[in-house]
Amino acid sequence: LQKLYAHGRLAVELSAEAGLRVCELLQLTADDIETTKRHIRVDWQICDKQTKGHASRRVPPKHGSVRTAAYQRRSQTGFDLGQAMIARVREAKLEFADGSNPEALLFPHPTAQRLFWYTEWKNDFVKPATLKAGWRNETFEQTYRQLDKKAGKFVTRIRTVTQFDLTWHSLRHRFARTALDVLGLSPAQLTIVGGWKNVQTVMDRYYKPGEEHLVAAL
Repeated sequence: LQKLYAHGRLAVELSAEAGLRVCELLQLTADDIETTKRHIRVDWQICDKQTKGHASRRVPPKHGSVRTAAYQRRSQTGFDLGQAMIARVREAKLEFADGSNPEALLFPHPTAQRLFWYTEWKNDFVKPATLKAGWRNETFEQTYRQLDKKAGKFVTRIRTVTQFDLTWHSLRHRFARTALDVLGLSPAQLTIVGGWKNVQTVMDRYYKPGEEHLVAAL
């Protein structure tokens, strides 16, 4: 991703360490980051359509999970995330000052310096990066119905779909497993920093007994 987008590795590392949903990540500004404490204020997410009352395309996070997230100084891969965030926040503020990044976005669109549309991020950057990285996927033909405005009727069309075994959202699951297995967060702690709907959701998703627990216990 770094080869396709100037802040690509930072986006990956931060997502895996802070557990941000992709639409929360893409709207972050320099003012949302407290680099000394390594805290992130998550007040909004982007929406892929103009929403009444939200001209900037920002809407509240899923489940209304306004929260403070955090990231480690050094990531699980050994990446110096603390210094990288300090550098990017400083850079975004300079871009804001010279007018090239009007919202001081951490991850702006590379040419328009605006909020990404989610489909742009997924199709133009994430998909080619994951293909190049060799993430497992399956490609197949899909038949669908679409309104032909000129003809005034629905027509049947075929498109090629690439389905990945793991998606960008898998970085959020990686964050959860790191929080549990490495950092030892409790279910309540993970729920509050990750912005899940409730503790039961976290319990069902990440604490459910499986084969690995039997092996470890024996």
